[in-house]
Amino acid sequence: MKEYRLTIISGNSVGKAQILTSFPVTLGRSSKNDFSIPDEMLSRHHCSIDMRGDELWLTDLASANGTAVNGKIIDEVQLNLGDEIQLGDTIIKLTAGNENATIATPATNNHSSVIPEIKEQAPKPIINEKIDLGLNATSTSEDTAEQKKNNIQSIKNLSIVAIATIAIVGIGMFCFNSFMNKEEKKETPKIQKLERSLEFHYCEIEATDSNIFRYELKLASDGILTAVIDDLSQSRHIEKKTDTPINKGLILDLLKNIEQSGFSSLAEIYEDSNKQGEWNESTITIINTKEAKTVTVLNNQTPNPFAIVRDVLKDFAEAELNLESINYSKEKLEQLAAESLELADKFYAEMEIASDNLFKAILNYSKTIDYLENISPKPDAYDIAFDKKRETEELMKKLLEEKEFEIERATNLKDWETAAEYLRELCAIIPDKHDARHIKYNRQLLQVEARLNKNR
Repeated sequence: MKEYRLTIISGNSVGKAQILTSFPVTLGRSSKNDFSIPDEMLSRHHCSIDMRGDELWLTDLASANGTAVNGKIIDEVQLNLGDEIQLGDTIIKLTAGNENATIATPATNNHSSVIPEIKEQAPKPIINEKIDLGLNATSTSEDTAEQKKNNIQSIKNLSIVAIATIAIVGIGMFCFNSFMNKEEKKETPKIQKLERSLEFHYCEIEATDSNIFRYELKLASDGILTAVIDDLSQSRHIEKKTDTPINKGLILDLLKNIEQSGFSSLAEIYEDSNKQGEWNESTITIINTKEAKTVTVLNNQTPNPFAIVRDVLKDFAEAELNLESINYSKEKLEQLAAESLELADKFYAEMEIASDNLFKAILNYSKTIDYLENISPKPDAYDIAFDKKRETEELMKKLLEEKEFEIERATNLKDWETAAEYLRELCAIIPDKHDARHIKYNRQLLQVEARLNKNR
């Protein structure tokens, strides 16, 4: 298969490149994308590139700020070598796999916006009119005298105009310089403004007579996220960290959620010293551009702002480090697994009621397996979920093949209405818009609907 290369030629990560060897490829500011781009203007999952036969296609994934190719906003378009893709403030060039893209320099980079520059036309030069100074030999003495009189008055008038013009220009320059000085003074704080930043530390300890469970998260000043989990009953010690700094846009989104939670108004400690037989302690430290604050909850009911920030930090870490199956104690994991298994069985039993129930059943069987993956010995629920997942996946595969067969037959008969109906069913069966199958069916549906509109 022909190889392609994506190279960032303009933006924060100029020079970053990736060879495309398998498809689909997703692009966005989340580190979960195949090509992660640290640009605040990008959506978490911004767009995707897929191969259709021998053609490369780009699809915008309903991004907030849109996707442009060669200066034109698109929803979906076929790509060609040399095309330039603009996502937010980032421009990416598509080349052959063995070809290096030319990086634009600031002086030659004209891709900062897809809006063409409007150039003002230079004003036309004013052609000076001649002033007769009475040197014409054919004039009479009376005419000459009269002309001299008029010329003297003209010269006086010109002198007055010149003096007035000089005065106006001088006043204008003084006002302009005063205005520019004021503007420079206004802009000075912007230059001195500190860049917004975030560091955090979260530590949770659950201790009983039989076990100690400790869960720690840390986002350092260099943007590296680390998670450490210790579970005494399972003899587990797990440490995971991101390979690269977290995208700045994600950090700013996280900071916004923390600031809106009311965390800064909390007291330093919430403690219930009367609770016996267990130890539950949670501590959050937030360090940003404005302040540093630490709040501890010890054997006490958790204040709502604290709970909001705790959940935000955990969700953030789970997404970036895939911690869902390891950030709980053995008892908690077994409880979550039991709930997922029950939900999966419910969706499986009701698969005829809603189109996406089979998809939800597979998703929850997978969650059950993930929850129990690190527990030893494995409980019975693990084997049950494993067998049910395989069973439902086989059923899903058969269902999709049957629908695809009907679509192919309808397409061969040019029965576009029927083909569109089956494709809509497939999009409903696989509802996840980031699933490669959904992207494929939705793309085919757009093509079929285009034919329908053309025939109407």
